[in-house]
Amino acid sequence: MSCLAQRTVRPAVGGLLWLLMSVGLAAPGAAQSADPAAQSAAYLLGQCVQASADGKHDRLLRALRHLRDPALEPLFSRLAQSPQPSLKAHGIMGLAELHPQRQIDLKRLAEVDDPTLQATLISAAMDEDLLGDEAADQLLNWPGLDLGAKLLVAIRQLGEGKFSDAALLREALQSDREARRGLAAVMLLELGDPAGPAELQKLDQSQDPQRDVVRAMLLETAMRHQLRRAATWAYAIAGEPGTDERLRLLALRVALRLGESGAGRLWREQFDAAREPADRIRLALVALQLSPWLDPALFEPLTASDDPLMKSIGQAGRAVAAGDSSAAQWVVELVQRMHPLVNAWALRYARQQAKPLEAQLILLSLIDLASRAPQQGLAQHLEHAMEASWVLDEQDPAVAANLLGPILADPNTPRLLVQSILVGLLQVPPGQPQPVIDALPTTLPDLESRHLALLLRAKHGQSLSPQQVEELGLLVRGGGRLEDTLRIQAAWAWLKHTGQAQAALARLLESH
Repeated sequence: MSCLAQRTVRPAVGGLLWLLMSVGLAAPGAAQSADPAAQSAAYLLGQCVQASADGKHDRLLRALRHLRDPALEPLFSRLAQSPQPSLKAHGIMGLAELHPQRQIDLKRLAEVDDPTLQATLISAAMDEDLLGDEAADQLLNWPGLDLGAKLLVAIRQLGEGKFSDAALLREALQSDREARRGLAAVMLLELGDPAGPAELQKLDQSQDPQRDVVRAMLLETAMRHQLRRAATWAYAIAGEPGTDERLRLLALRVALRLGESGAGRLWREQFDAAREPADRIRLALVALQLSPWLDPALFEPLTASDDPLMKSIGQAGRAVAAGDSSAAQWVVELVQRMHPLVNAWALRYARQQAKPLEAQLILLSLIDLASRAPQQGLAQHLEHAMEASWVLDEQDPAVAANLLGPILADPNTPRLLVQSILVGLLQVPPGQPQPVIDALPTTLPDLESRHLALLLRAKHGQSLSPQQVEELGLLVRGGGRLEDTLRIQAAWAWLKHTGQAQAALARLLESH
């Protein structure tokens, strides 16, 4: 996934969680007039239209785009005309996300002169599902579009069985860029064109110091787009003597995922040959991460292990691979081992592969774990609880309300866990009903939690009392020590609740 697309849906929250754990949120001072809040809101909006070396404008604009508010369309329209690449990118992407059919504007895309920016926008649009098949076909036929950008579109279409233009790929083989030639080669391999494996053989034999960086990128691409004919190539790399360990594990993972017949045997050989516990756990994690697509028998050496963590990985992996009805219970038991990489996998599995009821059990176990985790590693457990809360609400808002409401209302729930759950709920974009807001307790145990709950209500357009609007203004002014990505969302919500949003935006556009 492109860097631009990775963080356009949700504002960053890691810094906020660190702040909650280390110093807490400062209590606001005495109430002031509305003018300071308006000034702070104007300042924050102004930071969005000024490109900064530290990337602050990127973070703020992602947070505003996350709101998906049509009232912000004038801002994104202005940014789309900016000569500054990152501002232009946010403008075009912001407009695409507000489009009734969530589609990027090809006319605006055609007007982008910088091939790198154009390719970045295309990649981001595909990652965010803002580029339909008809638009993709148009891009592939654009005479002036950079060849690299066309390859990005082609690889997506090929993965979906909608691309067969070997001539375009053969043209890319003439490029002086090794990565571009490699990408074309992997695609030709998938099409059954002999030019593909021939070019990959050249890459394997290359002495270029960046060779393995390129091979890793191609392996990731092949797995992401399910280019199954790359499995044999990945298998060969996984068995190469002297291959860098990270590349070897990646190649083994790709060979297993794409169904290479000998990959399971190779995994077993490498597991049996591993002498260091760290090497064995890395191979165990490879198998666990791919468990939904593997033969349950692969996990036998893990289930027979004397090591409790290894045994639990084997039991959970085997149950998932077999589609066993008890899989969720085994995963929950594995979560209790408190291994951060294992629990990160459990979170992804619950979000992407588990059935709804199984996902709920696993996500709740991750949240519960954060309530009793030791201080060492607590930050990671809170991060997982935050993401688990977000995924619960994303998958079924009504279920999230039923499951999270009692946890938030329980006076015995640790303060930091309450805050982590609320931060997680703040990641869900507005636009769908949020029954979890109605399930929030009328009183929360600390000021920090009350601030986050207030922002959650304001962000989703809930009615606020005059006192709540005033408190929201204090947050805008920095009285709650919110991270700026949340503070600018508070600022926009405050402007809307006080009827000043349109005028504030007009002043911003007039002055820039």
